[in-house]
Amino acid sequence: MRNRIKTTAVGCAAFVALGLIAAPGQAQQQQQDDPYAALGVRAGAFTVLPKVSVNEAYDDNIYKQQTGEVSDYITTISPAINVDSNFNNHSLNFRANADVVRYYDKDTEDHEDYLVGGGGRIDVLRTTRVTGDLQYRLAHEDRSSPDNTNGIDPTEYKDTTAKLGFEQEFNRLKMGLSGTFDQLDYKDVRTTTGITNNDDRDRDVNTAQLRFDYEAHPQFKVFAAGIYNTIDYDASRDDSGFNRDSSGYEGRAGVVLGLTNLLTGEAYVGYLSQNVDDARLRDIAGVSYGTALTWTPTQLTTLRLDIARTVEQTTQSNSGGYLQSVFGLTATHDLLRNVQLGANLSYTNDDYEGITRKDDIYEAGVKALYKLNRFANVNAKYVHKERSSSAARSDYTDNLVGLGVTLQY
Repeated sequence: MRNRIKTTAVGCAAFVALGLIAAPGQAQQQQQDDPYAALGVRAGAFTVLPKVSVNEAYDDNIYKQQTGEVSDYITTISPAINVDSNFNNHSLNFRANADVVRYYDKDTEDHEDYLVGGGGRIDVLRTTRVTGDLQYRLAHEDRSSPDNTNGIDPTEYKDTTAKLGFEQEFNRLKMGLSGTFDQLDYKDVRTTTGITNNDDRDRDVNTAQLRFDYEAHPQFKVFAAGIYNTIDYDASRDDSGFNRDSSGYEGRAGVVLGLTNLLTGEAYVGYLSQNVDDARLRDIAGVSYGTALTWTPTQLTTLRLDIARTVEQTTQSNSGGYLQSVFGLTATHDLLRNVQLGANLSYTNDDYEGITRKDDIYEAGVKALYKLNRFANVNAKYVHKERSSSAARSDYTDNLVGLGVTLQY
């Protein structure tokens, strides 16, 4: 899995204002409106929402290789629990989930990922809010990563994230100040010839953002944001002798739409730059842009457009990183109230700075969800993914078919 430079750290209250996540009380209203939504267990001032999913999949290229593809059957068991407060003011939440993954033949690919975290919001005044969040995650890097070391086992890493945000409203003007600390710790990997040292990938990413939103119309806002980040690697130089420490900035200007339930979300354009300390590695700069727009043409159909351009880190020799441009379109349609069909298309372009490598990644998928009742649902999916790369032996094509069941309360 690729780990992006964290260029945003928007607090929960800001997302509530944009309508991108549910405000206090909205989740309970959604449960009342949807006869198939989980009820949860009331525990004083909190609601506990437990669930567990079991998924079976067949993957025809588990190592994401150009030749010599290896297929296997994969079982994934995913327990999860969310605890959400029901306070009239303020909010507090906790979350934990895990993925226990088992391969039928290639048991060296077996792994367990998990996440624990919690966050909250303090309503200091009606127009003043403070948000915070803390999360710890154990995960494994996907075999398709360009930084994959081809180890006997997948690359394991730990990700610790802390966020703090402050938001103040001045009539139609809203100011948000937020910061994020992200610590990444990679584990060394066994190979057929020895051990690959991953300590030179360990790093701390610090990000600060200042954003102003102005309500030009009840259904239309404009905003401007400035973002600054520093990336500090634990090792003064990596195994190739490069100092990969860097600092960067991004300026954005955009709009926030809230046209009733028809079109919601935001879009922006800006400029970003990442300056690497090592003079032998080229700096990265260019136009930035992004959208997170949801269009609901009917009560049964939803379309979502997600676009983002970010700077990514890499261990590729002679490259200080790459610009990643992602374009994604997702469609869902409720065939019946308890039957949902979905499809997604995405295109990703990775343009490496300082070397000739460029990757084009295409993904398409379809899915179906059948809700039996409030407590159980079944799903099926098919995903096709391929990469076309200018780097030798980096192309691959992968197909995955899956079937799963989820139990919830």
